Amino acid sequence: MPLPDYGTDIVPRAPETNLRIATFNVENLFSRPIAMDHDDHTVGQPYLDAFRELNSLFIKPVYSPEDKERIVELMSEHGLTGSRPQNKHLEFRKIRGQLLAKREGKYVVVANGRADWVGWIELKVREVNDKAIFNTARVIAAVDADIFAMIEVEDRPGLVRFNENVLAPLLEASGREPYRYALVVDGNDARGIDVGILSRYPITDISTHVFDLPGAPPIFSRDCAEYFLDVPGIPGRLLMMINHFASKGSDPSGMRRRVHQADRVRDIVAQRLSQGFSRIVVAGDLNDTPASVSLAKLLGTQELTDMIKQFANVIDPSGKRLGTYETGKEQIDYLMLSAPLATAARGAGIERRGYYAPRTFKSFDTVTSSREQASDHHCVWVDLAI
Repeated sequence: MPLPDYGTDIVPRAPETNLRIATFNVENLFSRPIAMDHDDHTVGQPYLDAFRELNSLFIKPVYSPEDKERIVELMSEHGLTGSRPQNKHLEFRKIRGQLLAKREGKYVVVANGRADWVGWIELKVREVNDKAIFNTARVIAAVDADIFAMIEVEDRPGLVRFNENVLAPLLEASGREPYRYALVVDGNDARGIDVGILSRYPITDISTHVFDLPGAPPIFSRDCAEYFLDVPGIPGRLLMMINHFASKGSDPSGMRRRVHQADRVRDIVAQRLSQGFSRIVVAGDLNDTPASVSLAKLLGTQELTDMIKQFANVIDPSGKRLGTYETGKEQIDYLMLSAPLATAARGAGIERRGYYAPRTFKSFDTVTSSREQASDHHCVWVDLAI
């Protein structure tokens, strides 16, 4: 049975443009932590909080009485104290030594610090719905960007497998060029939500910022990954700076961290400009709105222009649906371009057909429920005349 003509999905390019760049939070490609995969995000939040807090307690050199009490409290609350813990969302891995013991009918922490035992809490994962995987590919194929910033990708093998086995057949069936380059640099998030890139142009260099602020908690929740690309028509190289800032919902210190992250990205941009890299794209999920305090300095810099803002009148003349998340009321995903690229921009848009909201947007015919949607984010793209 022949494949349907997915070429009819393709978003037309602006006239006389020859480069399209996009960003998309895909919410993992094949496997995702169960705690992050509920329709109602508040359901999984207690497990994410316990995962973070327990692991932060476990690595302390010395456990105070308060630390020990809190460890027992959290592990008891989530059913992680027994010899065969049963928790749908969390897994207790103990490699060496002893953390807990039962005394007089109660569990107590017998380890005095990190040196006494080896273990951690993991988030259990489950496979992403097959139809959701396909619909993710359908969104990417429809946008047909030459360079894609990929947000919340679990690892490079997963991205390569998705690219070759799921996405490529859709592109090739309609005579389009596949993505020859797929790259992910593991970041600081232990949940397996990294930032990566798909590109039709060679990636000649990379730089990571997972180690920024050495000797202290890192600035970036994931990374500010820099990918340098050789693109015809662009003097020197194109620099893609791909980000995923701290969450508004799952990170209690998110606001403070986003301020530091935004300020650091602004500083990196300034540094790269001073080094002669004039074509820069800051892309990704910044987890806050354009009017937020946390993004103020980054969005306010004269060196970068937000493409949704630049083409707002074309994207939605009413100004009511310029958002990139769920029903489009809030923008948290961005494509920000340096001056030479912003000048070359001829159009931009937001692809929403991968999201299930039948009363708000028209979805692809393969998106028939929230479990089958590509993501709860929308894909943002920009067309350039280079």
